[in-house]
Amino acid sequence: MSKLDLSIEKKSILNKSLNLKIKVGDRVKIIAGNDRGKTSEVIKILKKTGYYGIVRGINMVKKVQRSQAGSSFVHIEKPIHLSNVIKINN
Repeated sequence: MSKLDLSIEKKSILNKSLNLKIKVGDRVKIIAGNDRGKTSEVIKILKKTGYYGIVRGINMVKKVQRSQAGSSFVHIEKPIHLSNVIKINN
């Protein structure tokens, strides 16, 4: 087995063994992506799919906000797939 197969297998075992649904207000740890290893709080679950959520301070992007006075940058959180997070106990 390759490293990738082991990590996928480990991730699926963790999610199946815990069998926890992630809800708003839960503390989660990011296990994949640019923010791997960080812990934060879920602030919103997108109801349309249920597979994506917004986590405070994770997956931040810079967006230009234009107005008549000029333009400025705003940092916002983009949704992250819930398979890339795991619930942690407090």
